[in-house]
Amino acid sequence: MSTRLIAHKGRMGSNTYYLVKMKAGTLIREVGYAYELEQSEGSSVVRDEDRELRLNRVIDDLVPYITTNDDWFFGALTVLVYRGSENMRFSSVQEEMALRSEEPEGFYEGLNEIGYLTLPDDRRLVVVDGQHRLAALAIAIYGRNGIPFAFSRKRALEYERMNLTPHPEIADADISVMLLVPENDENIGRITGKLGKQAKYSTRSGNILHSDNDIIAIVTKKMIDDDDGPLARINGHEIVNCRNNTIPDRSKWFTTLSAVYNICEIILREYLVTRDTEHNDNTVDFAASTMKRYWELIMDPLDDYIEYKNRVSYNVPLEELRCRSLLLKPAMQTAIAYAAGIVLKRNNDPGKNDDSLRMIGGRLNRIDLSRGNDLWTGLLLTDGSDSRVKSGNHSIKMTGRLIAYMLIINIYTDRDREMLLRDFRIAKNDDKAELPDVLDRRTQ
Repeated sequence: MSTRLIAHKGRMGSNTYYLVKMKAGTLIREVGYAYELEQSEGSSVVRDEDRELRLNRVIDDLVPYITTNDDWFFGALTVLVYRGSENMRFSSVQEEMALRSEEPEGFYEGLNEIGYLTLPDDRRLVVVDGQHRLAALAIAIYGRNGIPFAFSRKRALEYERMNLTPHPEIADADISVMLLVPENDENIGRITGKLGKQAKYSTRSGNILHSDNDIIAIVTKKMIDDDDGPLARINGHEIVNCRNNTIPDRSKWFTTLSAVYNICEIILREYLVTRDTEHNDNTVDFAASTMKRYWELIMDPLDDYIEYKNRVSYNVPLEELRCRSLLLKPAMQTAIAYAAGIVLKRNNDPGKNDDSLRMIGGRLNRIDLSRGNDLWTGLLLTDGSDSRVKSGNHSIKMTGRLIAYMLIINIYTDRDREMLLRDFRIAKNDDKAELPDVLDRRTQ
């Protein structure tokens, strides 16, 4: 059934939008969530992140705010007319009155942007900024029955125990809505990306996902999204956590989006590509191919990475490998990138960068990257029986410097080695500690 709304038409940039008022009860029936879109309708990393709904935040903060405060209020929700925009019809007050009035021409001038917006039967509306507020309204009105189905099914017992009292009177609240009309599918991606970046709950991962100006962020996403991306899904499993910076022991993730960004930034710096580099198709293609080669030459040959991919491919549990190998920790992955960056920086012939990376990848397998190697205690691991991985930039850089030294001793001057030994002893809290043996010189 078509719907007719009083609307104020406007434009912002190249986007047409309509400001409308909808009853809360109508809003939660009419508007869907991004996560409800079928995979075939958009499976990019950006859309996956946009789909995420933090329901704990909704239940713990927003629902009580709405249900316990008589003066509750929030701003307009931004809703995308995902489908049916071609059949929308806007009739301005000026047009309506001109048909019914005998007033002289121009009498109703100025009323051409206020009028009636008719939404077609086949409309599909999706919230792109305000999904947490939309969920809060649904739960406030219907209680547990308002929890989005995908979430109530996953955690049914937990939500069953919650005291979520329905407040049907809230259905009559007037909610401001900005209806955005995309010009094409590409425009949808740009709109959701910008809005996601502006969201108050945006994390660093969110900023990376929604950036279309930072070439490092663009390349990071291509590492995951491209068909030949080295970090694309394995056996249907995402191997990059694009939501936050934690990797549970039982997860299939290998690394985090933030770590991939850091690795790209470290390596591309040696190719004179930084986040401030003006990007075009050529620079993006060059930077993306450079990082894909890095992954192919450095990471792909590593035994623990090969084992990781095999386990994911055959759905074999990862807990034992994750507990044993530091390679499955983003901090170590970043430290290896720092080591590679040092080698590339000291390379007098940039044309041989691939040879240098190939050499690093071959020799890394000869370095014990296990948690059981006491070398990493104090550097990348805290002291004690419950040693944890240090994620601080100083610890990661120090580990990278040590790895570079072990790979190619001649890369450091005597002064460099003295400074490395000093910092190594400080990290180990042992003024008699000595640098580890370097790899067999015969292979150098």
